Amino acid sequence: MLTVLNLAIGIAFIYLLFSFVVSALNEFWLTYLDKRADFLKQGLEQLLQDPEKVRQVLDHGLVDALSRSTNGTPSYIGVEPFTAAVLDVVKPADPSTVRKISDFETSIAALPASKLKQSLTAILDSAENDLASFKKGIGDWYERSMNRVSGWYKRYAQKWLLGLALGLAVVCNVDTIHIIRVLSSNPQLLAETVNQAVNTAKAATPQASASAAPAPAVEPASNPAEDATQAVTRLVNNANVAMSNLNNLSLPIGWSPSQWQYLHDPGHLVSAFLGWFLTGLAASLGAPFWFDTLQRFVTIRGNGRSPDEKDIGTKQTS
Repeated sequence: MLTVLNLAIGIAFIYLLFSFVVSALNEFWLTYLDKRADFLKQGLEQLLQDPEKVRQVLDHGLVDALSRSTNGTPSYIGVEPFTAAVLDVVKPADPSTVRKISDFETSIAALPASKLKQSLTAILDSAENDLASFKKGIGDWYERSMNRVSGWYKRYAQKWLLGLALGLAVVCNVDTIHIIRVLSSNPQLLAETVNQAVNTAKAATPQASASAAPAPAVEPASNPAEDATQAVTRLVNNANVAMSNLNNLSLPIGWSPSQWQYLHDPGHLVSAFLGWFLTGLAASLGAPFWFDTLQRFVTIRGNGRSPDEKDIGTKQTS
């Protein structure tokens, strides 16, 4: 039973390391395509339902300052800059006067019939003549829309993640079935893999699981905590550490002569396709999933081992 658990720990650890590499590549590609900015603009277009108003919001000083290029589309817009931009679009600020709720009522009433006017009128009615409540209502309206945009981005990113994971599993020859066979028949290699996995799980901080995935991928439009460049840098660093850990283990990964010889067997070749598919599918679940799974397995193993057990790769319990 312990051998099976050790094997599960070893596979979860390999999936975790491979997920780091795939996530870094996926984040780099999506950043190169600037997809967060594209989805943000689509979200604004659906929210405001007026191309001219979208352009005015994006051109607003507080919003344009968030873009990497002049007159570009930022990857995220905070609630406060968006609210300020909408207020200025509805009723431009005048340094000589202080805007009141009645000013916005007049400006909104003068807007042509549209979904934007309908939305702002509903927010205005809920504010009950209170300017602070009106501003908060605009912010809440924006956040609800950005939650939907985050869902769009997640689904798009997940498709790319799955495709890249499957492709990289083949390119790097990360065959789950072959790895299981080798670990099952090599107690010493299994012990080394489990030791690294246990050390990784124990050394990680409580925040490690969250840091394994790019925060902007979850909140592409409104999370200012980390920009795309920082996300890619962090994930590349994680990937480098993961690759180093994989290289430290003598796992059947890559395209060495012995690996080519292994695939000369038709049966092995067929199982390799299944093994690549399993690896790609597993990596698409993401590094946080496998980090949490690894910690659970390590906890179970720690609770179940007897004190006199020394050789984690060979001793079995019933």
